[in-house]
Amino acid sequence: MAKDRNPMSYQALLDKNHALEAEIQDLRIRLEEAEELKRAISEGDLDALVISRPGEELIFTLDSADRAYRVLVETMNEGTATLACDGTILYCNRHFAELMRMSFRDIIGTSIHKFIAPEDATTFKALLKLEKGMGEVKLQGEDKKSVPVYLSVSSLKTEGSPNAWCLVATDLTEQKKSEEIVAAERLARSIIEQAVEAIVVCDTSGRIIRFSNAVPILCEYNPMFQSFEDIIDLRFSEGEDAGKSILPVSSALKGDTILGMETTLELKRCQNSHEKLHLFLNSGPLKNSDGRIIGCVVTLADITERKVAETKLKNILDNLEKLVKERTAELEKAYNSLKESERVLAEAQKMAHLGSWYRDFITDKVYWSDETYRIFGLEPQEFEVTFDSFLRYVHPEDQDYVENNVKKALKGEPYSNDCRIISANGTERMVHTQGEVIFDEKKTPIGMRGAIQDITEQKLAIEKIKESEERVQLYLQNFMGIGTQLDGNFVPVFLHGAVEELTGYTKEDFLSGKVRWSEIVVPEDRAGLQEKAQKMKNTPSMTVRHEYRIRKKDGEVRWIHGIAQNISESGNKELYQGMMYDITDRKIAEESLEKMDKIRIKEIHHRIKNNLQVICSLLSLEADKFSDEKMLEAFRESQNRVASMALIHEELYRGDKNDALDFAAYLRKFASDLFSSYNLGNNVSLRMDLEQAYLDMDTAIPLGIIVNELISNSLKHAFPAGSKGEICINLQRTETFAARSEMSSSDEDCREENGFQYILRVVDNGKGIPEEIDFQNADSLGLQLINILVEQIDGYVELKRDRGTEFAILFGNKEA
Repeated sequence: MAKDRNPMSYQALLDKNHALEAEIQDLRIRLEEAEELKRAISEGDLDALVISRPGEELIFTLDSADRAYRVLVETMNEGTATLACDGTILYCNRHFAELMRMSFRDIIGTSIHKFIAPEDATTFKALLKLEKGMGEVKLQGEDKKSVPVYLSVSSLKTEGSPNAWCLVATDLTEQKKSEEIVAAERLARSIIEQAVEAIVVCDTSGRIIRFSNAVPILCEYNPMFQSFEDIIDLRFSEGEDAGKSILPVSSALKGDTILGMETTLELKRCQNSHEKLHLFLNSGPLKNSDGRIIGCVVTLADITERKVAETKLKNILDNLEKLVKERTAELEKAYNSLKESERVLAEAQKMAHLGSWYRDFITDKVYWSDETYRIFGLEPQEFEVTFDSFLRYVHPEDQDYVENNVKKALKGEPYSNDCRIISANGTERMVHTQGEVIFDEKKTPIGMRGAIQDITEQKLAIEKIKESEERVQLYLQNFMGIGTQLDGNFVPVFLHGAVEELTGYTKEDFLSGKVRWSEIVVPEDRAGLQEKAQKMKNTPSMTVRHEYRIRKKDGEVRWIHGIAQNISESGNKELYQGMMYDITDRKIAEESLEKMDKIRIKEIHHRIKNNLQVICSLLSLEADKFSDEKMLEAFRESQNRVASMALIHEELYRGDKNDALDFAAYLRKFASDLFSSYNLGNNVSLRMDLEQAYLDMDTAIPLGIIVNELISNSLKHAFPAGSKGEICINLQRTETFAARSEMSSSDEDCREENGFQYILRVVDNGKGIPEEIDFQNADSLGLQLINILVEQIDGYVELKRDRGTEFAILFGNKEA
């Protein structure tokens, strides 16, 4: 049947189906007539056969019946075949051969069963058992292609037994195709009309020609023959194009396909009410058998509820994820805390030499913690432990004791004992073991657990404490001082020792409050004692030492050395303890030694001064031998240097302090003597502004030589013969000098950086040192001495030449 190139409408398909049904009915009538004719011929009920032809009628009598019958069969539009009793095909007409797509020669002599489709073999056998059977089966040729036929089978009887069959096969192929087309059309219509989704079929102009029941809900009216894209405005729901229109029909008519796209459609329910739907879009072209686009199909699934559910689910999942993260963090924190607890426990066990153990009575295995292995001198988890292997480490003399304690524990008695063990390195240790027996629900012991602690050091410490207590008791019995404990007001609550011998008062006098300890302290020493007591009160665990005097009951004054410590514990009442003993004899001896030491030091200074004066005299006598002016000047400079040192020792010998010199007084005397030695008359005057300063000898002696060099240098070189001038010497603390004058930035930086305490300035208004002389690298012995000695006292020297000459020396000092 030729296929139309133009698409057929649904009504045309229905009309064609009705025509095919009429044709099938006509074929069935004709088949029944042929069957009736065949029966009449075979039974002899027919005398003649009349066949109508265009323009004439052919009449066959019985004599020509066989030939006419064959012609009739050959010209039939149905396939006909005669079968032997075993199913062998004895004869078939042309149409049957065409159905099988085989030649007569290949068909005749072949069993009919070969041409029956396997799935219809049972049906065909059932038809053969009937005298006259009819039904639908499928025939197959050599190419195995199935042909649906309506089969009529009649038996040919001879003497009452069938010995052959006659069958007629009507081709149902076109009928089946038409039925399938109609069924498919009905199915498609049913699917479209009953689908929950919005299904739209459009023609090539984009107009709607089919739609499901859900479409009018979206459009709010009948959309038939309306342009899809005019009435349904779909928009992108996400991405860069969100909010822009989508043209699914135009796209499909161009041959493009859209699969699984999420879109939105806004419905205007009323003037002020809008509803946004989320739709799942699929679209694609409809093509005929030639591949030409004849329309398109668009499906829209409402996923609004799903999107709402997804949003809620996302919120739930986000919240769940947050909760999971929080819970994970909590679990991680708990895990880390557990690991930290395990680590702390292991560290605590290690520090306390405390291990844990478990004994399984069923397996006779013993489980030890790492520290338990260490207590026995083993590496952690070195080997599996049993009770017998544990017992081998117990001291032989203690093994029975341990076993008996285990047996008692099995009877319900507490398990706690101290025993000796021999560690892996052979040393003997003392351990304390404590545990409990574990019973099952039947009160049967199944295990034992506990702890073990190395108490060797504790035992040794206890023994040492006992020994120490014995020594303390022996010491206190022979101690000539007083041991005491004081409350928060420093009132004795405990006294022990030679109380009466040391104070003249009894122990009860102090403990009863009749006499207070502070009352027997001489008034001059009470403030110092109270200050130390308050300091100790404010500082827990502090120990203070103090020496003071007390007046005994008989009026005698004695020196006391006291040691006290704050032993108060947090949350408890204040408590102090200490001891006091008589140091009067030591004090008398120290005072005597101090007087002797002062006398000795003064004698040393006196002798050094005498020796230096002898050196000065020797230099003077030696100078008398020379007449050279330079040589005489060198001798005089040396004499002045020695004289500066001799004067220091003389001042120390005459002063009250043995190791500190009043440097201001020294400078006044030394500068005056030095001026007198040069015999300058009244041309050069001396002015001094000196702040009192006590310098140690390591600072005073070098500084005295420096002053000597500076004054000598000014007297010799600053004032040409006959010229007048002034030399000023200034000694002040650096902070005093900074407050009174403008200290140079370099001096200020040095003072702050090095912590200098004093500044010594020697100034003259003479002609000044020439600019070309670098005083820090000069050839002059005097200037070299100045730099060396300034460095020796860790000082700093600066030279100013703007108005005469000014040397400023900054230095520190350890004052006596």
